[in-house]
Amino acid sequence: MLGGTGWRIKKDSIAGENYILARNNRNLMSKKTYGIIGLVMLIAAVLVGFYGILQYSVTAAGIYLVGSIAVFLIFVYAFCAKCPVRDNCIHVLQGMVAHLMPGRTTGAYSRCDLLGTVVFFGFVALFPQYWLIRNPMLMLVFWILFLGNLAITHSLCCRGCGNLYCLLRYE
Repeated sequence: MLGGTGWRIKKDSIAGENYILARNNRNLMSKKTYGIIGLVMLIAAVLVGFYGILQYSVTAAGIYLVGSIAVFLIFVYAFCAKCPVRDNCIHVLQGMVAHLMPGRTTGAYSRCDLLGTVVFFGFVALFPQYWLIRNPMLMLVFWILFLGNLAITHSLCCRGCGNLYCLLRYE
């Protein structure tokens, strides 16, 4: 415990650094709920994009689906595998996948790490737009889900996160 505030400090076994874990288990559980909701919204946005593309091109839809999975894995390796709190990942799936990847030392994110994040969100958001623009309702649903995921993640998951290296973290 840190000065009776409810914060626990955990030592990272790989980097030997201390980091703040979580205020308490109840707070962590509610954050995990929001993390899962955000992840479901992101997956739903990808499926809406996939469906929108599939109406016009099976090949492009396949490229989008496989590409989304590939850039997700790049994102997890670039960002999540380096996170000092990946053992208690609020997003659950990313933390589990990060444990399956080669270990990375925690620390400040490099430009390459940040590029992996931009490539993920850029590909998922921009690739299907050529096809979604032909169906305004699908496009609207896609953007509500995609931006909803970003809003939930930033406003409800990032606040107070123990990843001291993340640029989106705030108190």
